[in-house]
Amino acid sequence: MKVVVLHTELAGYTIACLRALGRAGHAVVVVHWPVAGEAPFNFDDQRPFSLVQRGHFSASWLADQQADLVLMSGWVDRGYVQAVRAMRRTGHSRCVICLDNHWTGSTRQRLGALWFKLSLRQHLDGAWVPGAPQQRFAKRLGFDQSAVKEGYYSADVAKFLGAARTGDGAQKRLIYIGRYVPSKGLYSLWDAFEVFSQKHPSWTLHCFGTGSSWAERRQHPQIVHHGFVQPEKFREHLAGATGFVMPSLSEPWGVALHEMAAAGLPLIASDAVGAAEKFIAQGENGWVFPAGDPDEIQSCLERLSEVAGNPAHWQSMAATSVELASKLTPEKWAETAVSFV
Repeated sequence: MKVVVLHTELAGYTIACLRALGRAGHAVVVVHWPVAGEAPFNFDDQRPFSLVQRGHFSASWLADQQADLVLMSGWVDRGYVQAVRAMRRTGHSRCVICLDNHWTGSTRQRLGALWFKLSLRQHLDGAWVPGAPQQRFAKRLGFDQSAVKEGYYSADVAKFLGAARTGDGAQKRLIYIGRYVPSKGLYSLWDAFEVFSQKHPSWTLHCFGTGSSWAERRQHPQIVHHGFVQPEKFREHLAGATGFVMPSLSEPWGVALHEMAAAGLPLIASDAVGAAEKFIAQGENGWVFPAGDPDEIQSCLERLSEVAGNPAHWQSMAATSVELASKLTPEKWAETAVSFV
């Protein structure tokens, strides 16, 4: 089977999924935007699929591919949309749109859904979404339940599997991974951790990432800013870590939560993180708190500190995280892609 993927910005976890699809014996061609400056991932040359720069893409190029399946990342790229329309008028490729939006009912979303139903829905055979929050959005766009599948985002589970389980959580190291931008809720996290650290001076918060707010990063003796780190180098930072926190104010999914669950960490995430519904079992391997509330973050940190003092309890939470993370892998992602055809 031949698959053409019309993507925006590639990331390491996307590459892992595409690699699994190629290794399953399918011919895979990926069109992509330039790599984002805030997440400059490196991609190796040993991959079972082809990469095409967005500047080399055109409607005629897509028609010439004669793909069995076209996966289109949203509808933000008008060139992709126009090419899919043109292809469906003359070809027989199955076309699937991949979405990560939550339905909020805003005026902009309602107008967008109306445009979608009138202009694009008839050219698409299905929708692929990360989880339940996006399923509701897909239905608003006119897709029947039978045309919508979950599991669009998957972490590179094998890369992170059990990375944190070499210890017992006693090192008291809290991990944050994400961009340094206001929507990630870092200021709430830093505020909460400063208060928490007064009672728990042996704890440290290790932040990984970069972005527009880097210059305003909180300076504190127990907060360590590492900048951007390539995913393949993360294992050395995770060994002995105690927990992971994702305090986002807005986060359609959040693959990092899946990655840290695979690593075997107890998890703390805001209720704005879409992935929390799949990878956090409240009280069993972590806690979900109301987004933007430093007091609630602090409360979750206190619970984590209690768990860190009980190695057996910490190991139980770590095992639950690994179990939940292992339900979705790049190999299962590839199987879902093929199932659309």
